[in-house]
Amino acid sequence: MILRSLTSITDLLPTVIAWYQLCGHKIESLCILNQNNEAGLSEMGKLAKNAQFMLNAGFGLDRWIFWRVLLKRDSCCGNEEIAPLALKAWKIMKFWGERVECMGGTK
Repeated sequence: MILRSLTSITDLLPTVIAWYQLCGHKIESLCILNQNNEAGLSEMGKLAKNAQFMLNAGFGLDRWIFWRVLLKRDSCCGNEEIAPLALKAWKIMKFWGERVECMGGTK
């Protein structure tokens, strides 16, 4: 597991869940279309840099896969607060990601 602050993950996962519940269909479509933002509006974050993962700006299959992998990993972390929230977020992404998975983004 990538070392991260447990408090910040616990605080953010409910927001991630809500974002995918309410906007999952749109996020999925933007990823499939590789909808990139203007340069500088969406930069690679610390997690991606530490994981040595190459991500493009904006939405894309690479980012979808990156977050699915992290959420799946965190769902098995053994932390009583983080694991169930990460699993719920992962399941929501799986539900909305059927077209992404058909394009080779299975994880």
